[in-house]
Amino acid sequence: MKKSKLHILPILLLVLAMAGCDSNNNSKAQDMETPEAQLCACFTEDDIVKELNNMGLVSCLVSSLGFEFLDDENETLFGVQCDSNASNCSCSNMSDSQMLQELQADICLMVMFTSILKFEGVETVGCVFSPVE
Repeated sequence: MKKSKLHILPILLLVLAMAGCDSNNNSKAQDMETPEAQLCACFTEDDIVKELNNMGLVSCLVSSLGFEFLDDENETLFGVQCDSNASNCSCSNMSDSQMLQELQADICLMVMFTSILKFEGVETVGCVFSPVE
Protein backbone atom coordinates (compact mmCIF):
# COMPACT_ATOMS: atom_id res chain seq x y z
CA MET A 1 0.00 0.00 0.00
CA LYS A 2 2.75 2.46 0.91
CA LYS A 3 4.71 1.64 -2.27
CA SER A 4 1.72 2.32 -4.49
CA LYS A 5 1.22 5.72 -2.87
CA LEU A 6 4.87 6.59 -3.55
CA HIS A 7 4.40 5.80 -7.25
CA ILE A 8 1.24 7.92 -7.46
CA LEU A 9 2.81 11.02 -5.85
CA PRO A 10 4.99 12.10 -8.82
CA ILE A 11 2.11 11.57 -11.24
CA LEU A 12 -0.21 13.61 -9.01
CA LEU A 13 2.35 16.43 -8.85
CA LEU A 14 2.70 16.37 -12.62
CA VAL A 15 -1.08 16.64 -13.08
CA LEU A 16 -1.29 19.51 -10.60
CA ALA A 17 1.59 21.29 -12.33
CA MET A 18 -0.10 20.91 -15.71
CA ALA A 19 -3.40 22.17 -14.30
CA GLY A 20 -1.66 25.29 -13.04
CA CYS A 21 0.00 26.12 -16.37
CA ASP A 22 -0.59 29.56 -17.79
CA SER A 23 -2.16 29.25 -21.25
CA ASN A 24 -1.99 32.97 -22.04
CA ASN A 25 0.90 33.39 -24.47
CA ASN A 26 1.09 37.12 -23.73
CA SER A 27 1.57 36.59 -20.04
CA LYS A 28 4.88 37.25 -18.33
CA ALA A 29 4.44 33.97 -16.46
CA GLN A 30 6.20 32.13 -19.30
CA ASP A 31 9.29 34.23 -18.67
CA MET A 32 9.51 33.28 -15.00
CA GLU A 33 11.90 30.65 -13.75
CA THR A 34 10.41 27.29 -12.85
CA PRO A 35 9.97 26.67 -9.10
CA GLU A 36 12.66 23.97 -9.03
CA ALA A 37 15.11 26.35 -10.68
CA GLN A 38 14.40 28.88 -7.95
CA LEU A 39 14.38 26.48 -5.02
CA CYS A 40 16.69 23.57 -5.82
CA ALA A 41 20.16 25.08 -5.78
CA CYS A 42 21.99 22.14 -7.36
CA PHE A 43 20.01 20.63 -10.24
CA THR A 44 16.84 20.44 -12.31
CA GLU A 45 15.02 17.38 -13.67
CA ASP A 46 16.67 18.01 -17.05
CA ASP A 47 20.15 17.96 -15.47
CA ILE A 48 19.47 14.56 -13.91
CA VAL A 49 17.81 13.03 -16.97
CA LYS A 50 20.52 14.30 -19.32
CA GLU A 51 23.27 12.83 -17.16
CA LEU A 52 21.64 9.50 -16.24
CA ASN A 53 19.77 8.57 -19.44
CA ASN A 54 21.26 5.65 -21.35
CA MET A 55 23.65 4.75 -18.54
CA GLY A 56 22.23 1.22 -18.53
CA LEU A 57 22.28 1.06 -14.74
CA VAL A 58 21.38 3.69 -12.21
CA SER A 59 21.55 2.89 -8.54
CA CYS A 60 20.30 4.93 -5.65
CA LEU A 61 20.65 5.13 -1.90
CA VAL A 62 17.57 6.02 0.13
CA SER A 63 17.56 7.02 3.77
CA SER A 64 14.80 8.45 5.89
CA LEU A 65 16.37 11.88 5.40
CA GLY A 66 17.92 11.69 1.98
CA PHE A 67 18.11 10.29 -1.53
CA GLU A 68 21.15 9.87 -3.78
CA PHE A 69 21.82 8.67 -7.32
CA LEU A 70 25.12 6.78 -7.38
CA ASP A 71 27.53 5.77 -10.14
CA ASP A 72 29.34 2.44 -10.45
CA GLU A 73 31.94 3.47 -7.87
CA ASN A 74 29.17 4.51 -5.45
CA GLU A 75 30.10 8.16 -5.83
CA THR A 76 27.14 10.52 -5.46
CA LEU A 77 26.06 11.95 -8.81
CA PHE A 78 23.03 13.81 -7.48
CA GLY A 79 21.78 13.81 -3.93
CA VAL A 80 19.86 15.47 -1.13
CA GLN A 81 20.69 14.76 2.49
CA CYS A 82 19.68 16.22 5.86
CA ASP A 83 21.04 15.44 9.30
CA SER A 84 19.12 13.38 11.86
CA ASN A 85 17.25 16.49 13.07
CA ALA A 86 15.85 17.07 9.56
CA SER A 87 17.89 20.24 9.30
CA ASN A 88 21.32 21.17 7.95
CA CYS A 89 20.34 19.90 4.50
CA SER A 90 22.60 19.86 1.46
CA CYS A 91 22.37 18.92 -2.19
CA SER A 92 25.00 17.48 -4.51
CA ASN A 93 25.42 17.85 -8.25
CA MET A 94 28.29 15.58 -9.25
CA SER A 95 31.12 16.88 -7.03
CA ASP A 96 29.56 20.24 -6.14
CA SER A 97 27.60 20.56 -2.90
CA GLN A 98 25.52 23.38 -1.39
CA MET A 99 23.64 23.93 1.83
CA LEU A 100 19.84 24.16 1.58
CA GLN A 101 16.85 25.39 3.51
CA GLU A 102 14.35 22.66 4.41
CA LEU A 103 11.85 23.77 1.73
CA GLN A 104 14.61 23.72 -0.88
CA ALA A 105 15.56 20.19 0.20
CA ASP A 106 11.93 19.08 -0.23
CA ILE A 107 11.83 20.57 -3.74
CA CYS A 108 15.14 18.91 -4.67
CA LEU A 109 13.81 15.55 -3.49
CA MET A 110 10.69 15.94 -5.63
CA VAL A 111 12.87 16.92 -8.63
CA MET A 112 14.83 13.69 -8.14
CA PHE A 113 11.75 11.50 -7.78
CA THR A 114 9.93 12.98 -10.77
CA SER A 115 13.06 12.76 -12.94
CA ILE A 116 12.92 8.96 -12.58
CA LEU A 117 9.78 9.01 -14.74
CA LYS A 118 11.77 10.59 -17.58
CA PHE A 119 14.61 8.06 -17.77
CA GLU A 120 14.98 6.33 -21.14
CA GLY A 121 17.24 3.39 -21.89
CA VAL A 122 17.84 2.69 -18.21
CA GLU A 123 17.80 -1.04 -17.55
CA THR A 124 17.63 -0.94 -13.79
CA VAL A 125 16.92 1.56 -11.07
CA GLY A 126 18.12 -0.30 -7.99
CA CYS A 127 17.66 1.35 -4.63
CA VAL A 128 19.12 0.41 -1.27
CA PHE A 129 17.58 1.67 1.95
CA SER A 130 20.03 2.96 4.53
CA PRO A 131 18.49 3.98 7.88
CA VAL A 132 19.94 7.08 9.52
CA GLU A 133 21.95 6.20 12.61
